[in-house]
Amino acid sequence: EVPVFLKSVKVYAENKGGRIIKLYDAEGNSLATKLLNITEIGEQSIDLNINIPRGTDYYLTIDAGKSLAHNISNIDFPYAIDGVIQITKARDGDADTRFRYYYFYDWEVHALSACGKIPVDLVPSTTDTASMVDFDQSVDTTNFFPDIEVQFTDLSADPVSWIWDFANGNSSLEQNPTNTYQMPGVYHTSLTIRDSKGCNNSVIYPLTLLETSAVKEGNSYEEQPLLFPNPAFDQITLYLPASFMELTKVKCTILDIQGKIVKEVIPSKGYQEVNVDISNLPSGLFILTTSTENGVIATNRFVKQ
Repeated sequence: EVPVFLKSVKVYAENKGGRIIKLYDAEGNSLATKLLNITEIGEQSIDLNINIPRGTDYYLTIDAGKSLAHNISNIDFPYAIDGVIQITKARDGDADTRFRYYYFYDWEVHALSACGKIPVDLVPSTTDTASMVDFDQSVDTTNFFPDIEVQFTDLSADPVSWIWDFANGNSSLEQNPTNTYQMPGVYHTSLTIRDSKGCNNSVIYPLTLLETSAVKEGNSYEEQPLLFPNPAFDQITLYLPASFMELTKVKCTILDIQGKIVKEVIPSKGYQEVNVDISNLPSGLFILTTSTENGVIATNRFVKQ
């Protein structure tokens, strides 16, 4: 029909806890992900705030976490808002069905192209797009706190100027600067370049500095683990993307804000959901790193209440 904004839906929860809601297209590509922490049992409205493009055969589903209530009778597809959106069927496993209705009721949608407006397809220019931006972070592991030096190397295409933000109050306009860190933690360092065409582009990478060692992080994996609920009380769940299933010797490490290791978990190979008991941790901010024998490959933050 037309592009819409799915503001909220009504659900019926029999269990508290985290859920991952995902929107997929007909080919199974993930278009949107929403992490929810349901704290009440029963009927409730939840905000999704998902943009649904114009098209057909999209499906909305629970990708991880406890199930929600659904109907197996009195179902009368399609459910439609004329000229805006239609719910035509449900999906049961890999098969379509018209005899069940799953999870999401009373959709609140906002039409993004209504009142007779005509969508116009814009073709971006291939000559004035911003150049690729990338950089590397090299940590001097021979020194430890309070002075760890990190070398930043620009790997961008066609840059003429640079703005670095090292996430500790320092910055630089050099192409390949160094920066000194005096506290352990996770620093989200960024580089913004301007190329010869006058276009700007930016990239941000996390840098994890431990109390007794330093580990560089890059962007080897496009998909990153999802952690929920956040904040958490007694347990967190780490949902690993499918690409991590091929890795061996995966380890999850929880650090406090000083970089001290407070807990380690080794997930069972082939499992995407890793449940971690945090009931013995004090309240505060923690860092969960996912690593292999080759180093840290992902970092998540969470708050223990």
